[in-house]
Amino acid sequence: MTTNDWVDPKVMVAIYAAVVSTVLLSWNIISSVNNNRRKIKIKTKFNIVSTKDVFGNFSPAVAVLSTEVTNFGKEEIHIKTIALNFCGKKIELMGVQADSVACIDDMSGKTKLPHILRKNEIFKDDMGTDSLLDSIGNKLEANDKVRIEIDDTLGNKYFSSTMKYGDIIDHSKSAKEINRKSAKQKH
Repeated sequence: MTTNDWVDPKVMVAIYAAVVSTVLLSWNIISSVNNNRRKIKIKTKFNIVSTKDVFGNFSPAVAVLSTEVTNFGKEEIHIKTIALNFCGKKIELMGVQADSVACIDDMSGKTKLPHILRKNEIFKDDMGTDSLLDSIGNKLEANDKVRIEIDDTLGNKYFSSTMKYGDIIDHSKSAKEINRKSAKQKH
């Protein structure tokens, strides 16, 4: 092929068509992979809850870390575990080095996991902060970062935004303070 062959309109159209088809094929592959990717959003917030019995008496206030998981993907996600992740730090729990502590039961004492999270479905769970603090103890500093970790049955991990371990401690103290003031008012 000589230089004059490259300026032939047939060759230019063929090169242009090859480039465009390659770009479109690449775009379709990337779009397909992204559309099938599992997408969830994890929101966390602190709450203080108390229940009222049939006689109008309130139970002691309990500090909870509420988690809301929303499936924005097109596929079902089978949630296997929910854990409090230590953001890369390992601490000794029950004789082993751990980077997270599982949140097994919700506040009702019932196990909600495993759970199938369908498209656009929301899963909510409340974890008592006192049980988390009892598990971890003083092995983390107040400024250490933690986050919620969701593991699915395929081995994928999803994470919430980070929060300080001290926020969990403070939240638990707030509930205890409410209970202390409530007990004072009763006497």
